[in-house]
Amino acid sequence: SGRKKPLFPIEIWNVYDRTVVNLPRSNNSIKGWHNAFTKRVAIVHSTITKLTEKIRREQSKFEVDIAQIRQGQEPKPKKLKYRKLDERIKRLVDDYGNVDLGAYLKRLASPLIKLESACMRRIARATYFSCDELSATNCLATYCPVTNRRRRSIFLCSTSVPVMPVCIL
Repeated sequence: SGRKKPLFPIEIWNVYDRTVVNLPRSNNSIKGWHNAFTKRVAIVHSTITKLTEKIRREQSKFEVDIAQIRQGQEPKPKKLKYRKLDERIKRLVDDYGNVDLGAYLKRLASPLIKLESACMRRIARATYFSCDELSATNCLATYCPVTNRRRRSIFLCSTSVPVMPVCIL
């Protein structure tokens, strides 16, 4: 009886400690770099020489960035909305021991609920779509107006019936 033991140890996936010491809670910055680098090296008929040159340029860029940071120059700041979100989450985490667990979780979930709500409003304004049974789970990709990220949408549909997409965050 009681709670089931998690599949992975809590220490692996819990970001509480990272939040307390102002470290990133996700690897989104790494994903962003990978996407940008992929776009920079995208060449139709690439050779190993061209790829090597792109990697060298990227390395040089990072060496300049590191030298500037060592000289006291501030790195490019996050967007204001993400700084505000991080500050809000940090305040909530710092107040963890002073509120009951239900209120704490509700406050932490609030930004996510707002994102989901904005995404759903965007989809509610969308037009109706129809799709066949085979592609019913992957008919549409849409962009969330708040995060500007691509969201996978699914449809509750059958063959050739107009349906409304449902955003999955």
